[in-house]
Amino acid sequence: MNKRQAQRLLNVARALREYEHPERFDMGCYIYTHEYLLRKGKLKKHEDWCGTPGCALGTYASRSDLQRVLRVGSHMTFDHNGDEISEPTMVLAWNPKRPHYKSIEVLDHFGINHDEAEELFSCTGCGSAQTPIEAAKYIENFVARKLIKLIEHTDYGISLKREVLKRVMNYTPYVW
Repeated sequence: MNKRQAQRLLNVARALREYEHPERFDMGCYIYTHEYLLRKGKLKKHEDWCGTPGCALGTYASRSDLQRVLRVGSHMTFDHNGDEISEPTMVLAWNPKRPHYKSIEVLDHFGINHDEAEELFSCTGCGSAQTPIEAAKYIENFVARKLIKLIEHTDYGISLKREVLKRVMNYTPYVW
């Protein structure tokens, strides 16, 4: 993980901290769709949720002010009656491909491996976070751990390690 990739993960945390609808947080859903809400028995109660982000990665994808790689788009699918419908989803900005949280584009964007993607973005990701704030804290701690591991293998002193932690905890978002 390089500095840009660490910043991108911290931007995920920022998106989570600024999420306008914390009650909609669900690590099992990138972007709410009619089909997902129907399966969960929530469609009639939460029709206005359709197209809004649910998980950490979906929240990040919905923030074009923080990144330009993922976005909320749409794809054609079939509803429970077999009718073709357009559903909201997370897509790559330059391609209508629907990336998985372990797709090479996502791994490269954040500088993480498959296991780390699972740890952060699976349905039990971010330590099974139940709120966006819990997920944001988990991601911030993950980045701090990764950066500390990188500098542990150097001859830098404890003051540099403290500086890294200080910068991670007081980061300024930047769009890459």
